[in-house]
Amino acid sequence: ITYLLLRVVAGLLFLQAGGMKMFDWFGGVPAQFGGHPKFLSQIWIGGALEFYGGAAILLGLGTRPIAFILAVRKK
Repeated sequence: ITYLLLRVVAGLLFLQAGGMKMFDWFGGVPAQFGGHPKFLSQIWIGGALEFYGGAAILLGLGTRPIAFILAVRKK
């Protein structure tokens, strides 16, 4: 049960951070800093990785390779 809870919480945290960057959830990126990131910019790619990777971790799909990709991505 502990692994399930850790996976769900980690997935939700990544999903929230990616949704904030991509879809302006929870306040999003302020308009004074450009609002929505441009398609295929570094912030957009990071947001996409966090959003879709978090959703996959939340559902338990490919958790080890996706967690590795999310952990070693460049910032």
